Amino acid sequence: MILINLANIVFIYFFAKKLFKNEKMALLSSFFMVVSFEAVQYARWLSNPPPALLTIAIFFYGLWLVLERKKIGLPLMVFFWGFSVAFQFFLAYQIIFIIFGFGYLLFLSRKVLIYSIKKYYWLYLGSLIPLSFYILAQIKFKFMGLISLLVHLTKGRDSSKQLLPYLTAFGKNLIENLAANFTFYNFTIARWFLIVFALTLVYFIFKKKHIKIIIFLLIWLISPLIIYPLGNNDTYFLNIGIIYPLSMLVVYTCYILVNLFNQSKTKRVFLVIIFSLIAFSNLFLIITKNKGGEFLFSVQYKQNLSDEKKIIDYLYT
Repeated sequence: MILINLANIVFIYFFAKKLFKNEKMALLSSFFMVVSFEAVQYARWLSNPPPALLTIAIFFYGLWLVLERKKIGLPLMVFFWGFSVAFQFFLAYQIIFIIFGFGYLLFLSRKVLIYSIKKYYWLYLGSLIPLSFYILAQIKFKFMGLISLLVHLTKGRDSSKQLLPYLTAFGKNLIENLAANFTFYNFTIARWFLIVFALTLVYFIFKKKHIKIIIFLLIWLISPLIIYPLGNNDTYFLNIGIIYPLSMLVVYTCYILVNLFNQSKTKRVFLVIIFSLIAFSNLFLIITKNKGGEFLFSVQYKQNLSDEKKIIDYLYT
């Protein structure tokens, strides 16, 4: 579990460097992941969702390669989607992006699609390894789970009511990873970040600068919205994986803003201030909250490994 979660620090560097073609932005993205309270909470959580943080990232890296018309893109998506679903079943909704990727290549680059199926067929087949457990379970229990899912999806429900839980959870995701503990005129600096962050991205979308990268990261950032209308759960980890696009978008925004300054010294000072606030805020949460166990994931109080061991010892005594 430690190695899988440490791999996120390396992979976000690799991913950001591929996206932005800029090593400094890649290093800052990696730094964001290192100090993130959310990332540390996932790394300490002895449960099934945490490994999906990495598989989701590789899945979306595959989507980026599809958009770049690379042959390995789609098979990479399919393979790691299978493992993401095995770690957390609701991630099955990401099949929408696989369908999009397949259609994108079918209509715009059919040769790439055919070649990827021929060369990387083993990746497509490999995705069946984690999915086979679900298939076997459905056969054993006479497709009870599939029937229940279809009934759940077809019954009438007011999906609009799930928008508010999504916005609440999404806002918490963003603020927890930014400077949530610092206030400025009775308004957390995290919220000021978000305002500047949003305005900067809108500006550069209209200017059509790096528009493909920005839209790709924004779609990834809000992609969990798809799952909210399908259930009544609003637990924090429904938005698992968005720390990747959030980190890269914040780094992109800050890096673009510092380039408005003429002096290189001013640029460095600005970056140091911004990322110091983010680092100190997250480290404060790590120091104050981690000792109480999993703070973000609605885990019952005292339901930690150390406490559970004490209960077992007590029972034996």
